[in-house]
Amino acid sequence: MLDDLKTLFEPSQHDGRYRQGVACYGRLLQAVGEAAHQSYLVLTSREAPSELGVMSGGAVRCFQLGGLKVDEARVLLAPNATGWHRRAVG
Repeated sequence: MLDDLKTLFEPSQHDGRYRQGVACYGRLLQAVGEAAHQSYLVLTSREAPSELGVMSGGAVRCFQLGGLKVDEARVLLAPNATGWHRRAVG
């Protein structure tokens, strides 16, 4: 889980450009998006990394979410929705 990914971006740019010294996160996202695996990588951010535009569709899914209540999060993370187990949300 990478929480609040926007902290890695140049402030006030809004184009997903990384701050100096953290561009390796972009390469990580690209590698995870291109590799065959059965894992999940969850990102939260108010700004989307530029790599997601290239990888959207297929194994990469983007959801724009407002605030979720606990019961709404449980529905989103239910086994039939993502393959995750209920214990992941408590």
